[in-house]
Amino acid sequence: MADIIRLLLIVLYHNKSIYFNGSNSNATSDGRQLATNYIDSLEALAKRHPQTAFVAVTAPLMAAQTGPKAWIKRFLGRQPSGYLDNVRRAEFNAMLRDKYQSSGRLFDLARLESQASASSCTVSVDGQVVEALCPEFTDDGGHLNERGQAMMASAFLNFVSSFSAK
Repeated sequence: MADIIRLLLIVLYHNKSIYFNGSNSNATSDGRQLATNYIDSLEALAKRHPQTAFVAVTAPLMAAQTGPKAWIKRFLGRQPSGYLDNVRRAEFNAMLRDKYQSSGRLFDLARLESQASASSCTVSVDGQVVEALCPEFTDDGGHLNERGQAMMASAFLNFVSSFSAK
């Protein structure tokens, strides 16, 4: 291990092949292929820069739509907003957890976003339970509010400090 470990948080939002934000984020995205591309990119960077510790980050979640609008969508046989998007994110995140969790090279943003107070936020889609962004952490269903930002920033700083001590 190098004398000095530099931590670089890699979230490759600008690489369109692994983009989970904005126009490319939808229920038809192939979460497994996106994860494969992301992992390949991180591994290639790690080989080119062996003295830098690269850390994977799980994809951020969306809040699951609730209330009368969600009920009507389900009645009409449609999935409420955020459900299928979170299924794709779950596929992506599962591959990252399998690859990086045991090595400590994973900042699990999704897990943190799905845990508020003493409860966890999940939705069931076709019998599959997937994580969802807790409503306490968002005002618009897709972006962290002030409380969510503070919680995630604190968790990230704790992660960085524990990672640097290894």
